[in-house]
Amino acid sequence: KSRYFINTYNKKHGFGVFFITNIGGTKNKDITEIRAWFVDVDFAKIQEVFESEEEAARRGFQLEQTGEFISIKVELEKGKYILRAVYNQKTLQKKKQAYLLDHKERLNNAVILEVYAGFHIYFLAREATINNWTKIENALIEKFNGDVQVKKLANLMRVNGFLHQKYDDSFETKVIQWSDKAF
Repeated sequence: KSRYFINTYNKKHGFGVFFITNIGGTKNKDITEIRAWFVDVDFAKIQEVFESEEEAARRGFQLEQTGEFISIKVELEKGKYILRAVYNQKTLQKKKQAYLLDHKERLNNAVILEVYAGFHIYFLAREATINNWTKIENALIEKFNGDVQVKKLANLMRVNGFLHQKYDDSFETKVIQWSDKAF
């Protein structure tokens, strides 16, 4: 029943399905045991800042001509013009393939979940401590060019097999590599 309930809310209502990698609770202070370090690699969007609306519009037109984006928006924020663009699936797939090829050896012992925007990469932990988790997490984010905002002990991460519906196109998340190796 719960699987049906979760699937219904995911597929019909657009809710994401997430889990917390580490054990103990839903807040950083509640985490008592480390299961893994993780890196969120995101290729889906670009953001550029411009002084004038004309500059932003000119850049938006250039990006539009490439055919690589599903959306391009310019918004005024705090006196600056912010251009935000989201890549289409064809371009994202090329970026994903290039990333995996570039990091093939270094990701050999990782669990890799493919999401719409890129990957969630997990390095399983054995006897890790909360004290060393942050230092290692930051080093992995830097090494693999991960999202620097995704580094909380109790961070929500997407669950395999459910739709990722954050963008205009939905995408079923899937494990593309498994490893039992623990560090």
